[in-house]
Amino acid sequence: MRTCKYEPKNDNYWGSSQPLTEDIGKLGINQFKKRILKTWNTRSQASKHERSILKKYGSEKTFYNIRGYLSDARQAEIAVEKEQLTELKLEKEQLTELKLEKEQLIKDIKKLEKEQLTELKLEKEQLIKDIKKLEKVSLGRKPEGQKERTICSCGERPVAINYKKDGITHYRAVCSTCSKKRASSKNKNFKGYAKKQICEKCGFKAMYPEQLDVYVVNINPLMVMNLKTVCLNCETELQHTKNWPQGDLIADY
Repeated sequence: MRTCKYEPKNDNYWGSSQPLTEDIGKLGINQFKKRILKTWNTRSQASKHERSILKKYGSEKTFYNIRGYLSDARQAEIAVEKEQLTELKLEKEQLTELKLEKEQLIKDIKKLEKEQLTELKLEKEQLIKDIKKLEKVSLGRKPEGQKERTICSCGERPVAINYKKDGITHYRAVCSTCSKKRASSKNKNFKGYAKKQICEKCGFKAMYPEQLDVYVVNINPLMVMNLKTVCLNCETELQHTKNWPQGDLIADY
């Protein structure tokens, strides 16, 4: 910055920088060019413009006329700031790279998950098809030794399931309702009637009381004369036929 009464183009002042003066002495004035950036009416205006230029370009070592306006401490601060800016720029670039890598990784994970879900879906569909195929085969073929499920002697319900073994279902002789009635009749105490030790239908002699049961020939009226002792085999037969064999006696009315 120069304050003078001369026209700028006629002013031979080059500056007060010692490095500039030394270089002019060594290299010659012809190796340098001077250009007027701007002219101002007052020195304060020129100083303000000069500070803005120094703030913009910092402490470049290629500048001659910078040392006189920036202290060593300020130049050191500017150098640190520039270094920090460089580091921040590098960190920003690294963060950008990491962000791109993260986005690519998310895309790869989603793609892999989609492929795995597709494979699982296909496996599930195939498994469902196989199960349905096996069900069709099992429905169309009965296990060896499997008996048909018949209707109970009451004619209302199918016989109850007793147990399953080796893929074969074993059924009871009666339905669950009749079975419950039969169990309740076993627990009844028929007053005035004592269960005999022989089946009154086939003559089977029982070794254990459990081999015989009390059969009601006619529940209406429930009298001692309508109670008979029968074996389990005959009881099952009577549940189907419901006919007690008549003797040679004819009722006297």
